Amino acid sequence: MSILEGLPTVCMGMLSTHGGSSIAALSLGAALRQEGLAVRYLHCDPLGARPEDTRVLSPERALRAAHSLDVDAAFTSPLEVCEQLLRLHDTAPFGLLHLHNLQVFGLPAYFLRRLRGVPYVVTFHGSDVLNDALLGARPEVTREVLRDASAVTCVSRYLAEALTDRLPELPAPDVVHNFLRPELRRPLGPPLGSDAGMLDRFLHVSSLRPVKRPELLLASFARLHAHRPHATLRLVTTHRGAVRAGELLDSHPLRDAVTVLVGEDDVEVLAREYQQATALVLTSRFESFGLVMLEALAHGLPVVAPAVGGIPEVLGADWPLLVRGDTADPDAYAERMAQVADGAARPLLRARAEEVLARFDGSRQVADYVRVYARALSAGSA
Repeated sequence: MSILEGLPTVCMGMLSTHGGSSIAALSLGAALRQEGLAVRYLHCDPLGARPEDTRVLSPERALRAAHSLDVDAAFTSPLEVCEQLLRLHDTAPFGLLHLHNLQVFGLPAYFLRRLRGVPYVVTFHGSDVLNDALLGARPEVTREVLRDASAVTCVSRYLAEALTDRLPELPAPDVVHNFLRPELRRPLGPPLGSDAGMLDRFLHVSSLRPVKRPELLLASFARLHAHRPHATLRLVTTHRGAVRAGELLDSHPLRDAVTVLVGEDDVEVLAREYQQATALVLTSRFESFGLVMLEALAHGLPVVAPAVGGIPEVLGADWPLLVRGDTADPDAYAERMAQVADGAARPLLRARAEEVLARFDGSRQVADYVRVYARALSAGSA
């Protein structure tokens, strides 16, 4: 008998349809649908995508609060969502709510469980645990919402340990890693590290929020450029990230060597950039997982990244291009970038990339989530 047999409709609750946590939620939903499970999407962004069976709520203040990290508003404005969520369940019932954003959906999920008996699962993706302004605010509300959840998961062991350190009185969360989304799973470009890519063309994909340390990225590129004057840098980011990039590059001496593209969620843009680059470069202060690393590896692109957060967990602690020790040293990143461009680590990288991708192909992760759902439903009916 299939492990999916008997599972009800699962509703994925997320802030929008862009950004790492939402992309992970959409990928999970698509994979579950392929296995025959009924999945509904629920988000709060009127401009966001609307995959099949999507409902868009209208907590405008909550959406603004989440983007601005206005913690008081982010924790109280979900009350505006409660009536909408209850009405949605009454008109189109679902059996399990899977939250991918605690600030906006935590309280509505809590009330839905209390008033309609719908169990909920909370998945932490990163900033909601690692940002003091989020998880550290209104701790009693946070604890109660998590205590009432039927299951709590984190996308890396690193993140699970951080959550346990912050809330040791709660049960230890499950670890279910992210996985490569299907539409970026099949490489169309050259083998990893080949000469078919663009020479000395380096790529960075992120929102360019401060935690991504874009200033460090530019400083590292400047060190490399001093020795490889033909090197270029491509930044694929969000609309907000493009504004930040413009501010950083406005008077930067290498602004003509840097190209900014809006397309962090555009599969075609990402696939093209992955295929044509020399390496993906991350300079983050921390990463809970680093999903873009899997996307890059799937397209034959080496990854230069700091040994922080969940990055060693994904790539392996002995990944040849990790920056260890002082992860804020621009010379260290420039050295790894030059190492890739010279082709020195090519054979080892190819074999290691295949190992990484095999661990995060989605089959294990989807099965893990199905087991979490089954346990959550069993606990909810007890």
